[in-house]
Amino acid sequence: MLTAGTDADHLFPSDGAYTTAALVGIAAMAITTLTSLALARRSPGAAGRRVRSN
Repeated sequence: MLTAGTDADHLFPSDGAYTTAALVGIAAMAITTLTSLALARRSPGAAGRRVRSN
């Protein structure tokens, strides 16, 4: 992404390229978080089960 935002005659990407890369990263983290929460609520895990003692 940053490579696409770097002009041929410049050594570093433009400020807009950094902003775009940050927004894409934030969106990816948000999607990952929401997916993880949805899957955690859907399937009962070992933490949700209680062990019976005899």
